[in-house]
Amino acid sequence: MKIGYIVAGVVLSLIFLLLRRALRRKNGIRWVNFLEGYRKESYDEEGLLRFLGDAMLVWAVGGGGCWIAGGVLGLDWLYRVGLAFILAVAVFLLAFLNTGNRFRK
Repeated sequence: MKIGYIVAGVVLSLIFLLLRRALRRKNGIRWVNFLEGYRKESYDEEGLLRFLGDAMLVWAVGGGGCWIAGGVLGLDWLYRVGLAFILAVAVFLLAFLNTGNRFRK
């Protein structure tokens, strides 16, 4: 049992679950809206925040879950799988959000 992995997994999961809660309550647009020239009427804010909230849930369950499982089972490779999963989802999100104008009205 590796306590460090368990603690890191729990902290990571809690952070992402709290971010998900803020995004799903539509309080998170001030974190997303940081560009100059942003016109509120041209974006589907509700859809964007719902999508980002779901992404936070995927990170919390997938990444944090792997870290917690790696700590409980004492398997170092599960920590690396969780880290690779987090990075893969981040790359997917960047590609998905920046192509196709999916969240434009």
